[in-house]
Amino acid sequence: MQQSNDLSPLEIVEMFAGLSCFLKDSSDVSQTLLDDFRTCQGYVFLSDLLLRLDQAKENESKDALKDLVNLITSLTTYGVNELRPAGLTTGAPFLLPGFSVPQPAGKGLSVRNIQAFSVLQNAFLKAKTCYLAQIILDAITNIYLSDNANYFILEPQHTLSQVAEKITKLPDVQVKYFEMLEFLVFSLNYIPCKELISVSILLKSNTSFSCSIIATKTLLKFIRHHHIFKDVFKEVGLLEVMVNLLHKYAAVLKDPAQAYIDQGRTLPFLFI
Repeated sequence: MQQSNDLSPLEIVEMFAGLSCFLKDSSDVSQTLLDDFRTCQGYVFLSDLLLRLDQAKENESKDALKDLVNLITSLTTYGVNELRPAGLTTGAPFLLPGFSVPQPAGKGLSVRNIQAFSVLQNAFLKAKTCYLAQIILDAITNIYLSDNANYFILEPQHTLSQVAEKITKLPDVQVKYFEMLEFLVFSLNYIPCKELISVSILLKSNTSFSCSIIATKTLLKFIRHHHIFKDVFKEVGLLEVMVNLLHKYAAVLKDPAQAYIDQGRTLPFLFI
């Protein structure tokens, strides 16, 4: 598949919308058209188109970008074969009482097309604007919310761990990211150890005031939710990071002016 410079962004997206209808209808009975779409580099085309629209100057580009993200989100549910989570997930040494891996809710809600989801994930990681990052994270959130099994189907993609590496530079998506972590704990009854390791690294880097504050508030919610998180935080390195931060807070309390000079980036934590 090739892009055409003769078409406007909206026209290109409208063309894909038509193709998407064929893919959806055919995927009810056969995988053939989806396989052909992959063979013809259709997913590569979608990735390139997202990034192209992200940097486009036309007024209609934002609308086209949002429509395209919605179409790709729908594409994640196309497919004949149901995908199922693989039992208890690897790398999950801690479990909340009563946790069980949910099973797919059914066609139209459950993820059946990993390659389409990868288009969204990769576009987020390569996004040049907060706008694209925000609408993609909204789309990923909606995918998780539409079926409790979707997070576990997609867990091998390490989506939220990779997203964490970028959110310090994207203030508009920070609250949404930690709301997603809270969804995993409070709604799915799951302890996301890999994601918490990423949060530990994020806090240790201490490169974003706002992100560190939001992260700390979420971690406090987890501690209050269940005592097992005390052991979890110790295991994933969060306890050590938080202790080091507390030492910095103590320095601020002793001599605020000097601490602000020496450790200026830590001072905003006092207002959590």
